[in-house]
Amino acid sequence: MKKKFISALLLCFMLISNAIAHAAPTKDETVYVSMKNDGSTASIKIVNHLYNMDNSGEFTDYGKYTEIKNLTGALKPEVTGDYVKWNLTEIKEKDLYYEGSVDKELPVKAEIRYFLDGREFKAEELSGKKGKLKIIIKVDFKEEEGISPDLMAQVQVTADLDIFRNLETQGNKVVIGKTAAVNFVALPPEDAEFVLEMDGENIYLEPITITVLPASFNVPEDISKGIDSLTKGLGDMEKASDSLAEGMQQTITGTSELKSGMSQLNVGLNSIYRGSDEIYTQSQKLSSSMNEFEKGLKEISDNSSSLISGLKSLSGGINELSQRSHDIQKGLQGVHMGTKELQGGISGLKDGSLKLKEGHDKLSQVAALYANHPDPMVAAMAKGILGEKDGIDQLNEGLTKSSKAMKDLETSTGALSSGYNDFHGGLYQISSGMNKTAEEAPQLSSALNQLTAGFSSMREGSSKLFKGFGDINKSIGTVKNETSGLPGDVGKLVDGQQQIKEGMSKLGKEGIGKARAELQNNLNNSIIGDNKNPYNSFADNSRNKNSTVQFIMRTPGISKQEEKKEAVVQVEENKNIFQRFLDLFRR
Repeated sequence: MKKKFISALLLCFMLISNAIAHAAPTKDETVYVSMKNDGSTASIKIVNHLYNMDNSGEFTDYGKYTEIKNLTGALKPEVTGDYVKWNLTEIKEKDLYYEGSVDKELPVKAEIRYFLDGREFKAEELSGKKGKLKIIIKVDFKEEEGISPDLMAQVQVTADLDIFRNLETQGNKVVIGKTAAVNFVALPPEDAEFVLEMDGENIYLEPITITVLPASFNVPEDISKGIDSLTKGLGDMEKASDSLAEGMQQTITGTSELKSGMSQLNVGLNSIYRGSDEIYTQSQKLSSSMNEFEKGLKEISDNSSSLISGLKSLSGGINELSQRSHDIQKGLQGVHMGTKELQGGISGLKDGSLKLKEGHDKLSQVAALYANHPDPMVAAMAKGILGEKDGIDQLNEGLTKSSKAMKDLETSTGALSSGYNDFHGGLYQISSGMNKTAEEAPQLSSALNQLTAGFSSMREGSSKLFKGFGDINKSIGTVKNETSGLPGDVGKLVDGQQQIKEGMSKLGKEGIGKARAELQNNLNNSIIGDNKNPYNSFADNSRNKNSTVQFIMRTPGISKQEEKKEAVVQVEENKNIFQRFLDLFRR
C-alpha cells in the first residue's frame, strides 16, 4: 500500500514536472532510445529544444555528438570536440530543435523476457501464436561511484483486448475501449522487476515504452509545505496508533477480567443449578408426602366420631381396670408378707438343723469308735448313729437351699409388689388422663376438621411453591446452558482484541512508521530534497546546468503475422518535425 502511495505521488510530480518553474532553463533534452524487443539498445538520438533566446550572443551545448542535424532551419552549429555552439543572432525562429546522435551507455538498463505457456521465446517468435503470455521487465539504475542516478522510470505495456484476456499484474491498469494500458513505476535507488501475464490468441504486441525522468526538482513552496504537512500527519498517525494500541491493551485487560468473571459466574450458576435441582427434587418428594399426610389426616377427621366413642369406652375400661388393679395390689402385698413370714420360719428351722447337725457330728465321732465293738448291739447302735449322719446332712443342706430360695422368693415378691405399685400408680394416672381426654374428645372432631382444611390450603400453596421451584430450576438451567459458552466466546474476543492490538502496533511501527520514514527519505532524496547532483542532461550532466532531460525508450513490438511484409523505403523529403520525431524509432 505504501509503495502504491509513493508511486502515485511520484507520478503526480511526473505529470506536473513540466509546469514547475526551473531556474531559467534554456534547453529541454529528450533522449529517444530505440530498443530491441529484449530491452537492449539499438540506437540513441537526442532532440534538444532551445527556447527563451534573446536573439543575441551564443549558446553552448556540451556533449560528444557523432552527428548534428538542425530540425527547424538550415543554420549549422560550430562543433569542436564536445562543444556545440549556436550563434543565436542568426536564428530567426523563436525555438530551435536539433538532433544529435550519441554513442554512450544509458543510465538505465532494461531487460525484457517473454514466456509462452512457461517456455521462454524471443519476441519475434511469438507472432501469431496462442497461449498464456508472460512478460518480465527489469529496470536497473546504473550506479556511478556507488550512487544511483537521480532518475525514475515509468513502463507502459499496451494490450489489445481483442487479442488478450485475463490480465494479471501488480501494475496500474487503465482500459480505454478495447485497449488496456498497464503502467509500472520504478523508483531509485533499488532496481525493479515487473510481471504481466495474459492469455493471447494470434498474438501481437504494441511497442513497450519506458519513460525515464529526473526524480528530483525544485518544488513550489506551497507544495513543499503540503508535503511537510503530509509527513507530519503520518507522524501524528504513528503516535495515535501507539495510543490506540495502549488503549486496546487496557480493553484486553478488562475483557480478560470479564472472561475470568464469566468463568466464575458459570461455576456459580452450576452450583446454583445443582442446589436448585436438589431443592426441586426434594420438594417433589415432600409434596408427595404431604399428599399422603393429607389423606391420612382426612381419614382421621372422617373417623373422629368413632374415635370419640372408642375413647369413652377405653376410659371406662381403664377405670374398671384401675379399680381391680387395687385388689391385685393388696393381694401382691399379702403374698409378699406371707413369703416373708415363711422365709423367717424356714430360717429358724435351718438354725435348729444346724445345731442338730453339730450335736450329731459329735455323736457320730463317738459312734465311729464303737462301730466294730464286739458287742453286736453296741456295734449296731453305733452303725445306726453313723447312718443318721447322712440323713441329717442332707436335711441341713435342703433347709439351707430352701431358706435361700425363700429369701429370693421374698425379694421377688417384694420387687413385684413394688413394681405393681408403680404400675398401679401409672394406671391410675392413665385412667385420670383418659377420663379428661374422654371429656374433651367432642372438641377433637372440630379441631381435626380445621386442621384438615388448613393443611389442605397449605398443601395447595406448597404445590404452587414447588411448581415455582421447578420453573426457577428450569430458568437457572437455561441461563447456565446459555452462559456456559460465554467464557470461551469472551476468550475468542480477547484473542481478537490481541490481534487488533498487535495489528495496531504493527500498523504504527511497521506500517505508518516505516511508510513515514520511507516517504520522508524518498521525498528528501528524490523529490523535494536538497539534491546537490540533479540529473539534468544525458549529453553532459556535469556541465549542462540549464537543461532538463527525459528519456523515451521503445521496443519495435511484436507485429501481426499477416502484416509481415518487406519494409518499404520511405522518402524523407518534405517531412515535418513530428514525422521526423516518429522516424527516430524507425532507424
